[in-house]
Amino acid sequence: MRASAVAQPNIALIKYWGKQDVAGNIPAVGSLSITLDSLETRMTVEFDDRLGADELQLNGEPAERMLPRVTHCLDNLLGAKRSPAVIESICNFPIAAGLASSASSFAALVVAANEEADEASPTHCRWHGPPGRRRAPPHARCMAASLSCN
Repeated sequence: MRASAVAQPNIALIKYWGKQDVAGNIPAVGSLSITLDSLETRMTVEFDDRLGADELQLNGEPAERMLPRVTHCLDNLLGAKRSPAVIESICNFPIAAGLASSASSFAALVVAANEEADEASPTHCRWHGPPGRRRAPPHARCMAASLSCN
């Protein structure tokens, strides 16, 4: 079984500078950004016990350099004892171009992984969006308000 989710990137109009709380990743001041509706990141996640470790592809190419951050995110969401995952990321815009590709990628990753995860897991996080919705909120910060862990 596989699950996919889509999230749009944003671009900062007023970018926050500095951290009020570095450990908690809390900015010192607010920011203002707009969501770019025609651009998107689609993340597909499939857990497979036959794999030895997570695998990540970005636009059809292996993305070993980005894999540790993705693995860390999945471990935080579902626990380190989860099954390894095949993760496919497709962006229709350039990454590392100031368009918050990481924010859209991780928002879509969390929603897709949540959908694919075993509902019986005691560490399972549930998406509190409309039933059947697989589009992630427009900004990764929305994810913290949209998830709860049992």
